[in-house]
Amino acid sequence: MEDKTFELIEKVYIELTSFKKEVNQRFDNMEQRMTKLEVNQEQLNDKVSEAFESITNLAETNDRQHQEIMKELKGDIRIVETAIKKVAK
Repeated sequence: MEDKTFELIEKVYIELTSFKKEVNQRFDNMEQRMTKLEVNQEQLNDKVSEAFESITNLAETNDRQHQEIMKELKGDIRIVETAIKKVAK
């Protein structure tokens, strides 16, 4: 009876050891995947930040150019208004 009990305990031990190895391997794989995901997320965040910075810079440049064009147009409109008033007299 003692031998059977020992054999049974030994089988349980072997199964638990095998199960422990399998669980550890899965957790190691999960940790590796999580690390890769974190790295990818950081890279994506960097790219998104760069894109928004570029968009902001472009919007500022467009706004300045728009203001300059509007100044020129206002000047041209004044010239045309002055010419029309002279012709109308």
